[in-house]
Amino acid sequence: MELAQTESGLKQIVDDIESNTEFKGFILGTNSGLFKGMDLDMLRRIHQETDARKNRS
Repeated sequence: MELAQTESGLKQIVDDIESNTEFKGFILGTNSGLFKGMDLDMLRRIHQETDARKNRS
């Protein structure tokens, strides 16, 4: 999650998600699970960037 705080870190996380999922996406709470103490705003940001990138393709 700390990595996603920068634009380059966010890009790296989204790249990793795309290269490690068969459907090239991310389902908040399904791929990651939801755990007490998780930064949900940061998860939302990762989800939004993944979705935006998919829409640009």
